[in-house]
Amino acid sequence: MTLILNTASWGISSIQLGLNEIASAVTISKFCGSVFTRRENANLFDIFESKFSIDVPELPVWLENIRFSRSCNVLGERMRRIHIPEVMEDVDKFSLSGVATFVVLCTRFVEDQSNIRRLLENLLVGGLGGVVRRTKDKDEDFSYNSSAAGIAYSFKPHIEKFISSCIDSDRDSDQSNRLRQWMAQLAEYGSIGWRTTDPSERRYKASLSLVSEIMGGTSLEDDMARWNGTATLSEWARVHDTLHVTSAYIALSAAANGAAVAVQCMTANGCRYFPGEIPVIEKKSTFLVRLWTCQPPEDVLGILRYSSGNDPTDDSSGQDGKELGDSDTGFVVFGGLLELAICVAQKVDFHPTLEGEPKEILLQVWGTGARIAHRLRWHVHRDGLFFLQWEDQSTLPPQALTLSKILQASDGKLKKISRIVAAAIHDLYRLDDYTRLCDPEGSMEMLPAMEFLVTAIGIESLRKLVYSRDHRLDQYALSLAALAPICGAVRRFTPEAVSESHGISPQSLLWTASTIWGGATLRSQGFSHVDELVLGIVAPHCTVILDMIRDPQAFATSLADGKVFSIWHGAVPMLPRDPQTGFCKSPARALGEPTELRADFKPRNNGGLTGTKVITFEPFLGDPTLSVFCCWYYGNLIAEIQPAKVFKNLLRNHDFHMQKARKGHYTPPENTPPTILITPSALLEITHFDISDNMVAILDEMDHPGWRVYAAGCCPENITYVHHGTRETLDLSQFVKPRGRRVVMIIPGNGES
Repeated sequence: MTLILNTASWGISSIQLGLNEIASAVTISKFCGSVFTRRENANLFDIFESKFSIDVPELPVWLENIRFSRSCNVLGERMRRIHIPEVMEDVDKFSLSGVATFVVLCTRFVEDQSNIRRLLENLLVGGLGGVVRRTKDKDEDFSYNSSAAGIAYSFKPHIEKFISSCIDSDRDSDQSNRLRQWMAQLAEYGSIGWRTTDPSERRYKASLSLVSEIMGGTSLEDDMARWNGTATLSEWARVHDTLHVTSAYIALSAAANGAAVAVQCMTANGCRYFPGEIPVIEKKSTFLVRLWTCQPPEDVLGILRYSSGNDPTDDSSGQDGKELGDSDTGFVVFGGLLELAICVAQKVDFHPTLEGEPKEILLQVWGTGARIAHRLRWHVHRDGLFFLQWEDQSTLPPQALTLSKILQASDGKLKKISRIVAAAIHDLYRLDDYTRLCDPEGSMEMLPAMEFLVTAIGIESLRKLVYSRDHRLDQYALSLAALAPICGAVRRFTPEAVSESHGISPQSLLWTASTIWGGATLRSQGFSHVDELVLGIVAPHCTVILDMIRDPQAFATSLADGKVFSIWHGAVPMLPRDPQTGFCKSPARALGEPTELRADFKPRNNGGLTGTKVITFEPFLGDPTLSVFCCWYYGNLIAEIQPAKVFKNLLRNHDFHMQKARKGHYTPPENTPPTILITPSALLEITHFDISDNMVAILDEMDHPGWRVYAAGCCPENITYVHHGTRETLDLSQFVKPRGRRVVMIIPGNGES
């Protein structure tokens, strides 16, 4: 519908949304906090502030100029971009909700939502700095508990919705985009982002310590000076030393939101200030975070050793605070192609010794991987799996044969591209003999070089499947966990993609993309794994969806011109999703009782159908965290269909199955099984259907893409295939096995991909 309603009730009066968009946003906001519910979610903090007589009388000098007002982008129906110019303009920095908002904005790039909730729980009970105070004695109200464990259990979901609404309001804002640039510059200068090995719980302790100091709490250095009866002299308002790059990111986040906070990165070769040099006159009002990437002086090192212990104000006894044993799960590297290449090189232990600047060599090898990826071609297996095909006709130089064998020995799934990878590395090194690679004491540089090139090929091949309207595919938010040698999504991607016996599922494509561009980790997505029902992932720093749910009819027309999924930056308050996992999913159960068709089925006359199908993507009324396609005909809702089934059925290529059958030793049956014809008019009557054994159902006259989407959702799973052509070009004798069942949807065209 095109009816327009005003959104002033949400505190956003400068934009207008369509009725469908408002209905979806209202429905989904009951489960997920969003930019539209931020004011409502903040009200609970105001109640808490009033109930326990909490006051924010003043802020430290470095927080006096913090700003909340910002513009952001919201993605509406069919992912249309809606610009909101003034979000958070009503936030009062001298209120509990204002301070809580600032904590979320400062930590959202380094901590997952469960850890941010722990920080806010400490804030509520007075354990996070000194800006939040009680105006009455605690004993006057016995219900006040000074431990974070005392927060009512039912209050925790409200805190989580508040966190989600603050993050939603900051997505794709000017402040967050500027912050990503600063973090990339810091990581590149200090070369520290990709070498972190700290457990996430230790990083959280460091975050807790820094945020407490930014919020006006005393520093450990000040406490030690007071105990010793000495005074700390500094040209800065406060200095916080740290070994954690995540703490530096928090400081930059505070600076991006108007705080007088700066980072000094100390390296073996010197130091540099971020986001820039601080004038001498401003140092006395500036909070300095000093990041040590080299050996600190002994006095600083002593403070850092002491501060690594447990903080008594933190209650981490809950299950959500336990460390799960993986050191890199929470760390994300931001930046462009150079930062990505450096990070991958560090993780595969590739340190080029060739003549020239190492960074230039990395970009050169990455460019070679991009050119190879351009020549690789994506195909869809009959089971809906994606794989890369390479027709290698080149002659491998004899010297490079050793490289090819070594790469195959490291991973047999890389056999198909081992020759082209070996040839590319040989072109780079130009050695006469590589046999010394077999010597444990010899140079092992070429094997990491090949692993680096293989990773580049995978990422660049993945880019070919991405639709991105804002042209921001060169802005990465790479999760280090994705580069783990065995289980990392990025490291597994290329070997599985080039192996026809394995292949990549569409959901694995989504997950891998979300770890590269969105910084997704198992922790950020609620420790849940993607399955075949996942249609999209709302990752911490972008949203990745199967592009079919944005424009199903375009996908049914040409498989979206080879673009399988799309990446979006901005808030997605209208996208149905699980608030705990961020997964947009299709219902698991069928949305209608299927009609079983037998060989005596007779189609109805197709002459009376003159309208077209309208397909809309909606929250499922049975569970609004799930999604369905609603199929409309002349204004009437005909059926609800599962998007996951539509995607799977449209991908199963009958013509590819035929090619595989011809190459193998398949003997077709002597007699073609019984065949029934299903036209659009018949499909309107039967909607969801199944067929009996040993028969074939052919769906023809599906000229309009809306009918194809509807048909794909009504057909049974696992036995439906698409034939690009006509009924005359369909050869069922080479396709159907005895007592088999097949549904074939005929789509005009030659099926070339």
